[in-house]
Amino acid sequence: EVIDMNGCIGISEEEFVLVVGVDNHADLNFILYPNPVDETATLQLPQGGPWEIEIHDLSGRLVMSSGSVNSTNWTFQRSGLASGKYVVRIQSEGQVAAQLEMILR
Repeated sequence: EVIDMNGCIGISEEEFVLVVGVDNHADLNFILYPNPVDETATLQLPQGGPWEIEIHDLSGRLVMSSGSVNSTNWTFQRSGLASGKYVVRIQSEGQVAAQLEMILR
């Protein structure tokens, strides 16, 4: 979500995240698109998994988990989740590699 100098809000169709501050994953990129999400979204993951992906609501409650993902793409299916903001947490070897904001329409 971006607010311009006129106060207009724009929403990105793709979110690019460069991970910094996590020693083992500082050079990795994760891309979630489209964002906002209607029914499905794709999360591009770098080589080097396996990855574990968790979706949390803004209260911190875990609402979805992927299990182990060994590919470079993971497809998110909305599966009845309510509209709103969510946090996508990507982990490897017990460490958080990235957190992204996901908006469900």
